[in-house]
Amino acid sequence: MARLDSAGAVPSRCGARLAVGSAGGVVNKTLVPFAVNHLAQAAGIASLDAQEELLERVATTVKERERVREALLASGWTVPPTEANFVWLRAGEDTLDFAAACAEAGVSVRPFDGEGARISIGTSEENDVFLSVATTYAKRR
Repeated sequence: MARLDSAGAVPSRCGARLAVGSAGGVVNKTLVPFAVNHLAQAAGIASLDAQEELLERVATTVKERERVREALLASGWTVPPTEANFVWLRAGEDTLDFAAACAEAGVSVRPFDGEGARISIGTSEENDVFLSVATTYAKRR
């Protein structure tokens, strides 16, 4: 599935899907949450027409993702390589505690209890706030 919202191009989920065999049927079971309304469709088309700006946003996200990952690695976190618009921190049983520390600083992360947290890449300023929490968190893994 390709999504334009991951590149900051469209403020709602908008993308395309190709499926082989039974995979299409599985995805169709969740189709309603992924349905694209007329407004999102128009925004997606407009974004494709503004390809230069879209590519600039993608390049900015990639640069920030690399900066955030490198800072996390330098501070002792184990961060798997990623090509997405987020980084993953394996926090194990400390995941909810880490998420609470982030929330205290005004940073929203997506915790998966007992596993880790997914952190979306934002602006430099937003990422700096996140890094101030993550790089000083005592239980880095």
